[in-house]
Amino acid sequence: MPDKINTKRSIAFIGAGRFGRFFGEKIAEFANVVFFDPFIEKNNFPGISFVSLEEALKCEIIFLAIPISALENFLQNTKKKFRAGCVLIDLCSVKIKPLEWMTDNLDPSINFVLSHPLFGPDSAKSGLDSHTIYLRPGRIDAGTYMFLVSFFTNTLKLKILNISPEEHDRLMAYNLCLVHFLGRSFHEIGVYKLPLMMAGMQKLKGISEVVMNDSPQLFRDLCQFNPFFEKTLQDFITSLDTVSKKYLS
Repeated sequence: MPDKINTKRSIAFIGAGRFGRFFGEKIAEFANVVFFDPFIEKNNFPGISFVSLEEALKCEIIFLAIPISALENFLQNTKKKFRAGCVLIDLCSVKIKPLEWMTDNLDPSINFVLSHPLFGPDSAKSGLDSHTIYLRPGRIDAGTYMFLVSFFTNTLKLKILNISPEEHDRLMAYNLCLVHFLGRSFHEIGVYKLPLMMAGMQKLKGISEVVMNDSPQLFRDLCQFNPFFEKTLQDFITSLDTVSKKYLS
């Protein structure tokens, strides 16, 4: 077991769903981590330390591993309960909206950082080394932010991507939204049932299997809260028509 990091900062995860548990347990290899999730049957996860919401909100670093569609309401309901000087780190797959919600709802005494781990339980099942996390300061003092940078890079061995929230969401409209759309579409037409799969179809089946591991809510949230997805989808639909007319007419 690796040594715990030399810090007394308390860390909490709000949300212990599939990704929250995965990432929280990775961080728990190096620090003391507690979880709050009212929708999880705690007895099913004996290795995880669950606490009350009040106790979790007293921590110095709080990861928000909750659905995108629930984030704004959560911030509105809890904004007066955070300890002054704490750091909130969202884990949403979109960034424009979380920046807006945290800026509008959080007291100036509350620090926040935008983040999006560009990996998941499937892609990082063998470890976090060399995977990438989007990290961008929202409102945070330089010393605390550099602590986070050091922890993610030197301890978790992650690479950091720092681009604007707009560029992040534009890229995710392709890398996540469109991929999830295609993967679920492959599932709908039953590619997983084919008795023969050549290499290309095996890759499509793999995409379908990965995205179907995620909840329908995540898929809806990815598309609904990414302002660039509608155009990306329309461009894709147009490309289907273009290819059909160009090569099959």
